[in-house]
Amino acid sequence: MGRWGDREIGEIFIKRNYPDMILVLIAYSLINKIQVSRFKFQLTIAFLILMR
Repeated sequence: MGRWGDREIGEIFIKRNYPDMILVLIAYSLINKIQVSRFKFQLTIAFLILMR
């Protein structure tokens, strides 16, 4: 937990700063999608290596 004004997620929701809320949610969903797709890619590579 940081100080008031460091723009943590809770603070954004409390202040009702909707454009920031939307940007934060979009950023988190994109990060999550990137991590999931990277994990699937790594699993595919591992599978291909094992199937040699």
